[in-house]
Amino acid sequence: MRDFNVNLEKLYHNLQHDIKLSSPKFDLLKRIINQGYIDTQLLFESLSSPTFNHVSRIDGIFVHSNIQKSIIHCHTDDCPLYNTDHSIVVCAISRSDFIILTLNATQKRKHLKRKIF
Repeated sequence: MRDFNVNLEKLYHNLQHDIKLSSPKFDLLKRIINQGYIDTQLLFESLSSPTFNHVSRIDGIFVHSNIQKSIIHCHTDDCPLYNTDHSIVVCAISRSDFIILTLNATQKRKHLKRKIF
């Protein structure tokens, strides 16, 4: 998750048309994409919403494709808490795929306590 300060739509255009990427930030994002990370907004919006001045998209959340099935939703929203020219990117991920039940953790702690005493 990052404010890349790079026009993501321009990045995708350059990648699609095999245009040399002129910025080190473009190179970083190209590496991220080549490593199997995906832009979560593109999973839910065919035309991604702008995140800066309602004009361009320079913010994004990239996750590895291994957890793509755990993504519930992604969208952009205005941030009412701050006076900003950015919209926030919100990505909801299924908690059950990442967090072990506290019951299991509690049982492990009890088992360790018995071993110590």
